[in-house]
Order: sequence, then structure tokens, then C-alpha cells
Amino acid sequence: MTGIFFTGLSMRNISESFLCYIWLHGLYNKNKLLTTNAERIEIISPGIKNTDAGPDFFNAKIKINGILWVGNIEIHLNSSAWSLHSHNIDANYDNIILHVVLKNDKQVIRKNGTQIPTVELEIDEKIISQIDSLTNNNASTPCAKYLPSIEPILINLWLQSVVIERLEQKTERIRMFLAETKNSWEDAFYIHFMKNLGLTSNSQPFEMLARSLPLKYLLKHRNNILQVEALLFGQAGFLMDETCNDPYFIALRKEYIFLQNKFSLRPIARHLWKFMRMRPAGFPTIRLAQFAQIITKHQGFFSEFIQTQNLSGLKKFFEVSVSEYWKTHYLFGKITPSSNKKMGNDFISTLAINTLVPFLFEYGKFKNNEEIRERAISLLEEIAAEKNSIIRKWQNIGINVSNAMQSQALIQLKNEYCNKKRCLECSIGLEIMKMKNINL
Repeated sequence: MTGIFFTGLSMRNISESFLCYIWLHGLYNKNKLLTTNAERIEIISPGIKNTDAGPDFFNAKIKINGILWVGNIEIHLNSSAWSLHSHNIDANYDNIILHVVLKNDKQVIRKNGTQIPTVELEIDEKIISQIDSLTNNNASTPCAKYLPSIEPILINLWLQSVVIERLEQKTERIRMFLAETKNSWEDAFYIHFMKNLGLTSNSQPFEMLARSLPLKYLLKHRNNILQVEALLFGQAGFLMDETCNDPYFIALRKEYIFLQNKFSLRPIARHLWKFMRMRPAGFPTIRLAQFAQIITKHQGFFSEFIQTQNLSGLKKFFEVSVSEYWKTHYLFGKITPSSNKKMGNDFISTLAINTLVPFLFEYGKFKNNEEIRERAISLLEEIAAEKNSIIRKWQNIGINVSNAMQSQALIQLKNEYCNKKRCLECSIGLEIMKMKNINL
């Protein structure tokens, strides 16, 4: 690295997290790297970043005057922060092998009285300017003008990592459902699936419905579509109108009252469901009718899903129509032209992305089965990329988005890195830091 180097108090816009980033990625002057006692330092490994309490880096490997040291690293802007943070009386810091600072303004010692080797880092002004250019950039995608200079393979590798991060976030709620159902994968999947069946508009009432109607009751009556629909529509609060004279409504209501008393059920409120500004094909009544068919078609609702190998199999899993009544209705009592009302490919893809793939990923983790986890990723790669404002912006700056694995990764990148200015934690940002002769 060549250029103008800054140390100590002459450095501007510096934080400890910034300095940790510089240390981790070796973005400092390595020529004649010496301790404050003029001892030669060789960095073999900077260590593993600690995200919890304690030293900043674990298990670092360095050589001081040719002698190998293995231990922890602590980072401060000024060495005097050692005592200000009470590290001098904390046994957790006794195994610090190197204190990395910008300015050595005070000698630091361990609890046992021995001196800790300290090094003042020198950082190229070019690095500071490049980081400032990213992190203080008000553009929605700060690195946009640099992307053409980044190797596509590096971007793709980073997206593969980011999509795993996104899946891990999505599985947090699955783990919550598992805890609530005493680790019943079938019941947790049922609640998780129903929540997402309503997409954004009706996710809450669908989840409430699933919680109020145990899956075992549906499966117990799976050979009778009238009873399955009675349970679903009754628990959803759609059968409360005593004045409706629609024959099918009356039959469902009669059946529901019997089953409600049998299982001591309490329906959710009808007013929770949203129909406004929705296409009729997405009405909650139609989604319930489709789900009723899924229950009657698949004896092992969860187990059959887990066996799904690819997108074709997934579409077959959801290849259901609706009962005869719902072929000519979107709402009770209102006849419409007949149609099968099958789930569309776009809706199946949305369910797969937001519901099925995360669940499959988490199940593979639980089973310690890498093949299942890889199958989840493969499903994403088979599904077409999502179409939304975030993806369009990435495409406008030259990023090719060909499948849902990439679109999910780019959504994660935008929401969790670009929007939060976490350029210092992004592989693309790191690559920009390494670039030379770029126009800031």
C-alpha cells in the first residue's frame, strides 16, 4: 500500500468499529509494522471478530520478534481507553497478546502487572476517503458506480452468503412456532403455512385461525370436504349470519355448530378479514376453499411437503381446484361464472419463497441433513426472480437477476446492508476498499 498515511489524532472520522474493520481486513500499512517498543510484528491471522462482550478478536496468531503468540486482540482509538474501560482489572483481558490503537497515549498492563505489546496502525488516506465515499453517501445504493468494476463471481459469491443470512432470519419465527407447539413440526408448519396463505393483507387472521383450529381436527375429518370446509369457514367467522338463506351456507353452518360443540371451538371475529382492493381470486374465502382441498388431497400434509424434490413437485402438491360450490362463488350467496380457481404459479412461487423454502431450510438444519438444506436453495434457484421496486433498482444499475435465490439475496442486501450503511460489513464494500485509482 502506498500513499499518505495518517496516525493518531490526525485521523478523522474514526470509530472503534471502523478500526476493527481496518484490522480485520488488513487495510493498514504493513511495512515495518512495529510495537511501540520497536519489536517487529508479523500478522499471521487477525483473529475472529467477537460480537459479544469481551476482547474484540479471538484466537489471533501473530509473531513478535519471531516468537509465535496465539490469543486475543483488543482495539481502541487511544491506548488510555484500556484503563477507562477497566480492562486493567478484568481477568477476561489477561490473555490479550496485542493492543491495536491509533494513538499510544498511555502504557497498558495486564492485571498481573506485565506490559501488553501495543501497535499504532497507519492507515492510507485513500482508504479513509473510499470508506467515507460509501458510508456518507446518500444514494440508495452507495456502491452503484463501482459495481461495473467488481468481478461478477465475487458478487455472486456474496449473494450466496447473503441469501443464507436471509433464510436464517426467516426461520426465527419458525423456531418460535416450534417452541409454542412443543416441537411438533407438523403443527408448526400448519401455523406457518396458514400465516403466509393470507400474504400481507390477511396474515394475522389466517394465523389466528390456525391457532384456534388444531390441525388434528381437520385431518380427523379429511375424508369429508363438507366437514373440513365447515371447520375452516366456521372458525374464520364466516358462518355467523343467521339470515343467510344460501343452501350450502346453511349446510356448512349446521355442520359447524355440531363440530364446534364437539371440539369446544371458539371462532375468530369476521371483521378481521380484508377484502378491499383485492382481486377476487385472492379473497380469503377462496384461499380457505383451496386449503380445504389441500387437506383432503394430502394425507400427510407436512410429510408429503417435506418429500418435495423440486419446483415441479411443489406445483403438483398445490395442484388443487375448489369444491363445486366455490367454482361459482367468491363469496357466500353471490353466484359468478364458473371457474376452477386453482392456485396460480405466481402465488405458488410466493408461498414457496416465503413459507416453504425457509421451513425446509430449518428442517434440514434440525435433521443435520445438508441435502435438505441444499434442496431448499435449489428450489429458490428454480423459481423466477421476484418483481418489485427493489429488484428493478438493482437491475437498473446493471445487476442481472435471473431467479428467486438472487432476488431474495438482493432484497436482503438492500434492506440489511445498503439501507443501514453497513458497507464495512459487505464483501462488495470490502472489494471497493481494495480498489486503486477509482474516481470518488
